Amino acid sequence: YHDVTSIPAGSTGSVSVTCPAGSVVVSGGFAGSDGVRIYHSKMDGNGWRVYGYNTSGSSKNMTVQAYCLFNSGGTTQLVFDQEHINANTYTNLSVGCPGGSIVTGGGWVIGSTDPVEIYNSTRSGNGWQIYVNNTGGDTPLTNVYAICLSSVSGSVSQVNQSGLTVPAGSSAHGEKDCPSGTIATGGGFAVDLGVIIYNTTMSDNGWQNYARNTTGSDKLMNTYAICYSP
Repeated sequence: YHDVTSIPAGSTGSVSVTCPAGSVVVSGGFAGSDGVRIYHSKMDGNGWRVYGYNTSGSSKNMTVQAYCLFNSGGTTQLVFDQEHINANTYTNLSVGCPGGSIVTGGGWVIGSTDPVEIYNSTRSGNGWQIYVNNTGGDTPLTNVYAICLSSVSGSVSQVNQSGLTVPAGSSAHGEKDCPSGTIATGGGFAVDLGVIIYNTTMSDNGWQNYARNTTGSDKLMNTYAICYSP
């Protein structure tokens, strides 16, 4: 399920989508046009919301997607950790799901205008983690979120496509499918610094990322899918 909004030049905007009755949200994703900095991607009620800042001189589109699990009999909740990240360096934030629940996806908020680059958003144990690089001298609050599914049987695993090259000054697409007999519920990415993720969404029974390399040398991208085995 998805929705699209247009963000005026030099402005911020948000868009959300809600899962239908009889389903629970298990993760979400986004696609942003060139020049849109996505700084907020997280569960919102029984759906997903993203915020973006349009750094360009013309209106740009931003798409949100919510992934909804039907007939599971379960419920999902959002857990988070919030920290002041380090100035002029890297920070790792993580949060775990409560006992009796399983992680199905994750999200983050990194600040609308702070010089913070997110380069890793992946499952960590039974929870979620992000890595951010702060090139500024301030210590802004940054949030990591895990989506936790309760009252169901089964387990989750994380599979990945590793080592895809994003050519210098160009873009690349990575995709990883979940194994047969499992259900994709979410996904994430890990990229070298200077690689900007502008689309991180579900693809068939897996996950995909589109990334832009803003540097003058080749960089790497890893794509991760979270796979639920009922």
